[in-house]
Amino acid sequence: DDGLLNSEPYLVMQHVAGLNLKDVLFHHYRQGIDEPVALRIIDQVARVLEMLQQPLALSNGQTWQLVYQDLKPGNIMVDEHGHATVLDFGGCQLVIDDTLVLHGSHSPGYCAPECGRGAAITSAADTYTLGTTLYHMLSGESPRALLPRERKSGEPSAVLIDVARLSGKCTSETQALIARCVDWDPSARYGTV
Repeated sequence: DDGLLNSEPYLVMQHVAGLNLKDVLFHHYRQGIDEPVALRIIDQVARVLEMLQQPLALSNGQTWQLVYQDLKPGNIMVDEHGHATVLDFGGCQLVIDDTLVLHGSHSPGYCAPECGRGAAITSAADTYTLGTTLYHMLSGESPRALLPRERKSGEPSAVLIDVARLSGKCTSETQALIARCVDWDPSARYGTV
């Protein structure tokens, strides 16, 4: 209907074929994905997050900075060729000219300890979620399962990840990578994904 299309704004989105990584893990890889496959997927995801983290200078002089902060297997689609697509950008934190404009959202268990505290977070929060997501991919265990059953108000929704549980599932180098990604101190994590 040309009349309708010319009179109202609309959004055209790409159709993403594939399977949700959360479902793939639950239905096919309850013990985790092989390390080389997991690293190929997480590398693709890291490239998307890296692009998002680049400050965007607008023509009006404003600078926008995004932190995705809600990475988890449920926000990743994988097609039959192993190509990963990151979904659901509605939870991004947005900072314009060093002022927090949008807090965004985050998922307990996967998110960094500093998320949800009311202050702007850095790209180190994405590094943390990359680590928890990779942990889930390799172990088959959701970080949400590591949260206490009853949390008190104001407690972080992050978990302590014991990378020793990955022994035999991945190399010591990958364990060290995850350990640094999920450090509770943002300054101890990798600065970028």
